[in-house]
Amino acid sequence: YSSYHGNAPEWFPLATIIVSLGLWLHRSREWELPAMALITVSCFNCYDWPMVHNIAAMIFFMSSTYMMIRDKRYGAWGKISLAWYAMLLLMKDGGLFWFEAIQIILIATYHMRRVIHLMKLHNAK
Repeated sequence: YSSYHGNAPEWFPLATIIVSLGLWLHRSREWELPAMALITVSCFNCYDWPMVHNIAAMIFFMSSTYMMIRDKRYGAWGKISLAWYAMLLLMKDGGLFWFEAIQIILIATYHMRRVIHLMKLHNAK
């Protein structure tokens, strides 16, 4: 899994670090742990550093799910994310790939919804 490190060894870490910095720039202390975990995922590839990479990925996904569940306005995204943890246990071949793909889509959509909401609030002033 995480074969993107083999396919794009230079571009993937750069893109992931930029996304991580975006999370960090939210200025929300709650998202610092997922941001730092994602930076760690991008800096330590799964071929040379499998344990560090996988632990950081678990911290990223679990802390992101926790933060989404705690959100009063968009907590449903966190509950959907949590349901995919059960699906990970039930899937056989390729389950981790689909888990990562769906989680990334959920996390990205959650953040887009929050940004749109904040932009509407800012424009209403």
